[in-house]
Amino acid sequence: MSIKDELAKKRANLNEKQAALLTRRLHGTSHPQEARYAGIPIRPKGEAIPASFAQQRLWFLLQLEADSATYNEFTAMRIKGQLDIAALKKTLGEIQHRHEILRTSLVAKDRQVQQVIHARADLCLREVDLCDLPETLQTAQLEQLITTEIRTPFDLTKSPLWRVALFKLSETEHYFLLIMHHTICDAWTLQLFLDELLTIYPALQSGQHSPLPIPDIQYADYAFWQQQTLTDSKIEQQLSYWKQLLDGPLPTLDLPTDRPRSAIRSNRGKRTYFTYPLELYRRLQRFNREEHVTLFMTLFAAFSILLSQYTRQDDIIIGTSVAGRTRPELEKLAGLFTNTLPLRTILDSQCSFREVVRDTRTMVLEAFSHQDVPFEKIVAELCPERNLSHNPLFQVMFLLQNGPVARKDPPGLTFIPQGLDNQTAKFDLELDIQETPQGLMGYMEYSTDLFDERTIRQIVGHYQHLLQQITEYPDLSLSRLSLLSAEEKHILTTRNRTETAYPADRCYHALFEEQVRRTPEALAIRDGDVHLTYQELNQRAEHLARFLRQAGVGPDRLVTLIAERGWKLLTAILAIFKAGGAYLPLEPSYPGERLAYILQQSASQLVLTTSEQLPSLQQYAVPIHNIDALLQQAPPPSSSQPQSEPKQLAYVIYTSGSTGRPKGVMIEQRAMINHLFAKIRDLELKPTDRVAQTASQCFDISVWQMLAPLLVGASVEIFSDEVTHNPVELFRQIAQQRITILEIVPALLHTALRFIDPSLDLSALRWLILTGEALAPDLVRHWFARYPSLPMLNAYGPTECADDVTHYPITAPLHEQRTVTPIGAPVANTRLYILNQAGELVPDGIIGELYIGGDGVGRGYLNSPGQTAEAFLPDPFSIRGGERLYKTGDLARWLPDGTLEYYGRVDTQVKIRGYRIEPGEIEAVLHQHPVVRQCVVLAQEDPSGQQQLVAFITCEKHLVAPEPTEFSHFLQGRLPDYMVPSFFSILPTIPLNKNGKIDRHALLALSRETPLPQEQIEQPRTPLEEVIQLIWCEVLEKEQIARNKSFFELGGHSLLAAQAMARIGEIFELDFPLRWLFEAPTIAGLAQTMLQDSTRRKRIEKTAEIVLQVLNMPDEAFSDDV
Repeated sequence: MSIKDELAKKRANLNEKQAALLTRRLHGTSHPQEARYAGIPIRPKGEAIPASFAQQRLWFLLQLEADSATYNEFTAMRIKGQLDIAALKKTLGEIQHRHEILRTSLVAKDRQVQQVIHARADLCLREVDLCDLPETLQTAQLEQLITTEIRTPFDLTKSPLWRVALFKLSETEHYFLLIMHHTICDAWTLQLFLDELLTIYPALQSGQHSPLPIPDIQYADYAFWQQQTLTDSKIEQQLSYWKQLLDGPLPTLDLPTDRPRSAIRSNRGKRTYFTYPLELYRRLQRFNREEHVTLFMTLFAAFSILLSQYTRQDDIIIGTSVAGRTRPELEKLAGLFTNTLPLRTILDSQCSFREVVRDTRTMVLEAFSHQDVPFEKIVAELCPERNLSHNPLFQVMFLLQNGPVARKDPPGLTFIPQGLDNQTAKFDLELDIQETPQGLMGYMEYSTDLFDERTIRQIVGHYQHLLQQITEYPDLSLSRLSLLSAEEKHILTTRNRTETAYPADRCYHALFEEQVRRTPEALAIRDGDVHLTYQELNQRAEHLARFLRQAGVGPDRLVTLIAERGWKLLTAILAIFKAGGAYLPLEPSYPGERLAYILQQSASQLVLTTSEQLPSLQQYAVPIHNIDALLQQAPPPSSSQPQSEPKQLAYVIYTSGSTGRPKGVMIEQRAMINHLFAKIRDLELKPTDRVAQTASQCFDISVWQMLAPLLVGASVEIFSDEVTHNPVELFRQIAQQRITILEIVPALLHTALRFIDPSLDLSALRWLILTGEALAPDLVRHWFARYPSLPMLNAYGPTECADDVTHYPITAPLHEQRTVTPIGAPVANTRLYILNQAGELVPDGIIGELYIGGDGVGRGYLNSPGQTAEAFLPDPFSIRGGERLYKTGDLARWLPDGTLEYYGRVDTQVKIRGYRIEPGEIEAVLHQHPVVRQCVVLAQEDPSGQQQLVAFITCEKHLVAPEPTEFSHFLQGRLPDYMVPSFFSILPTIPLNKNGKIDRHALLALSRETPLPQEQIEQPRTPLEEVIQLIWCEVLEKEQIARNKSFFELGGHSLLAAQAMARIGEIFELDFPLRWLFEAPTIAGLAQTMLQDSTRRKRIEKTAEIVLQVLNMPDEAFSDDV
């Protein structure tokens, strides 16, 4: 065995303290070891006793959470046997006498937090007799009393900061509850307290003295020594390690939550307890021995992987707590010694768990050897962005408890540990694990503002499943690790059982002709003044189909349609189907360059158009036929219809492409028919329905709007572009024409609800369908506030899968806490899968990429086999061979009720007004401008919450940058109007991140704020703002601070914030909550917040004026002669 391996093996057998000291010695930093022999000296008498660094950190946190029990630490024991109450009281008094920290309070004095040691402190023991209560009532009363005790806050200025409650349940059973404030204890202290209690109690009961000697030093000695020893110069070397570990952008763990995160984090929480099997514990121990690692390292590495799987992030920061008792004289001392360490793990999905745990071992040993740096100093040095919704640096904590082992129970008594919950949470999640003879036990403490208990139980179960996998298959790559249990896999499979009968062996024209025979005189289409019955529409379509057959149109032959929406377009589509062909719709308004590209790329051999469009199309070398002329000509002789098959192509629709060029999506008859019948079934379409045809023929939703009604005897009501682009006029006509089904994009509804007449009669409307982009829950609420009885249907689906693949009916306003409107469950004969980056199924609640299977999946991209192979993949979940999955690039997650939530794009693709756009296509066209050197197109929300495009451009240095309008005109000639950005920003350079990639977050920040030139920095406007500025300049050591600059951007951190608010309070002789500075971190904002209380407003303003007057007085004004 090599020296390196031998060292690793030895390290694995060391405890935390020994490992840290060994690493120090190996790195030549053995001064702590030398100091160990010198011992911690007793503090000088008479001097103020500073709070330790850990106490200072807690004191600061408590300024943000006044009267909070969040930091109440507790432990409980059920005591069976004859308990001597008098001996117990003496024991508690003896323990309090032994440890000064149990007689200590904290005060803020001279702008510092100090300890105050009281010579004597009353013993806080509450005795409650519950013996007379029936068992059921006794249990309920006990739970209520325990909850009250552990949720009652301490006043840090008053000693003692601990108390005991003793509940008598019978003559031979008591419930012992010990509560301490975290400023005087840690988990080790709680165990030490119980250890001393079990040692001293039997001695005092038998009339003897305590067998335990008074400690040589006290916590106050340690705090004084810490302040004197850990000066900035001595911890600089350790601090540099943390600066290196936490260098670069710090990740915020984006856990999927059950509720949105509020602007201000509360401390409401809960604990879920668990026990993992003993066999799993033994397997972990075997693995640890094989790899020469500690249990902490293995569990921590697995927890990092779990969080990575939940968040799709590979850069994870998790907090942990070290005991901080690296010196032997501290092991028997009560007090708060723990320090918090932010441990950063960067995971590679191709690595095995064995490799990850080895990297974790190195990182943990290094971190523990630099544990002397107080956490608050790390935070102050890094200056992470501060806000009250997140903890700084990390949001999740991991703990493996390893305090002193308790002694044996006293004779005649049995102490049984009890699990408790104080219903608070310090972090989003905290995983606390203990080793026990029964296996691993612990709890997950969580914020109830964010998570439901069901979600936490799922996380705990997934962690156990993950631990079982890594011990069985430690060499499996992370990408192959699955969180799913067999039960969860069964549930996911059940959701995709959507098999529903439909005419899968028929083509559309045959089904339409059957409907014509059923209802020949029914109204089929209304287009302005043109009203056509089913018989009339069919005759015209058949008339046109004869010409198409004569022109060679047949199976899989494309016919390009360039015509305005209307009865002529619909007639042409039916004719193409009758001829056995497929249609390719193009907007007449498309720029000539785009039309030419699509005609060339599609290899189109025939174009159908109308008289209005014919003159503008003569330039293209493609046979062009005029629909108007053909309908007026005598048709060719009738010929037999070609044999049609459901696998034939039905249509091709071009969508935005990431290569800078649009791509044509091919949909077959069978896929189209399945979707049409899904719409018919879910909307319950019937002959009396009037369906609004509002969508462009180049938008996939136009397919069902035009074709589904014609299979049930309903009518298609075509609305012109002039109407559909005017929300007010559209809804007026919807009401006037008694439309029953309307489909629009959310952006249009948003505008409509602002301007349409509230008295508009929409009683005929049966469904309002929203599609094309994310539907905001607020928009749903506004609709139901106006029209409470008119249901909505949220629909989602890509063009590649014959339009919608999910439907979500909404019959009432969504809950106020919902920030995402579900997109629903799969429609008929459709299978949906949420997969991680490795193509593995993910459980409910976890965000992954959405893949689509089933009958609606398209054939691929026209004349683009490479792009088809990238997006249409073999379906590994299908039991039928040859089926494929479409890779959507959309992020989504399953909800427990079997519906989906949509969470945006994996790439940069966006949707504007319902149109799917690849910004890369816009960027590619922009690059054709001779002045453009580099450009980036992004989407962001405008003030109304709607998505808009913003283009960032750098220009060639030797050329003069044009006005932004020139870029707009340049694009308008080459792209549809919805792809032209709303704003153009010309920059000297495009910002890059540390990896050399475009920093899109920085660009969006630039678009949201316009920095003021230096000479325009805003100065304070009121006396109060001036006073705040003076205080900030003093605290932050700045000469001048703008009224609109953030305290934390200027280098402020939590301790400086506390100082600043303390000084403001001293000057105004009022108490101001520290959280105000976090909520309003600018001079202007803080001043406004301070004046919100009308009862104190005049006093504050007058005090500010007097302070400035005094400060501006000359020194002579204060001389004795004046």
